[in-house]
Amino acid sequence: MQLSLFPEEPKKMDTQEERFTIAWEFLRDSLDWLEECKYKTVTKYLVNAWEKDMKEHGYIKSIKQSMESLGPRRNTLWVLVEFPFEGNRHISIWLDNHKTRFEDLKEELKKYEAAALKEIRNA
Repeated sequence: MQLSLFPEEPKKMDTQEERFTIAWEFLRDSLDWLEECKYKTVTKYLVNAWEKDMKEHGYIKSIKQSMESLGPRRNTLWVLVEFPFEGNRHISIWLDNHKTRFEDLKEELKKYEAAALKEIRNA
């Protein structure tokens, strides 16, 4: 069983600490979700299921993805997470290598999670 900081609906997020806390909670739960999910590659189906689960918890407003062409034979998957508060409310993740996208996504989420936890501790 996982402890949730916001067991029902998240409270109004007025302070930076509250915003970083909801972001950290989303990132922590996302990493757990990715470890347990049936998908092992980053597809629209994974992103849709991830978005649905995290929206039900009230952590996010949306998760979007798009394939961007950055040159000949170089496609990059862009994932954009939007949180339900004002100001700086997006996480942007670029996944270049189609063979390692799933692991790369988890690594990027771990980096953001560490940064959010550092901000919470320094608040």
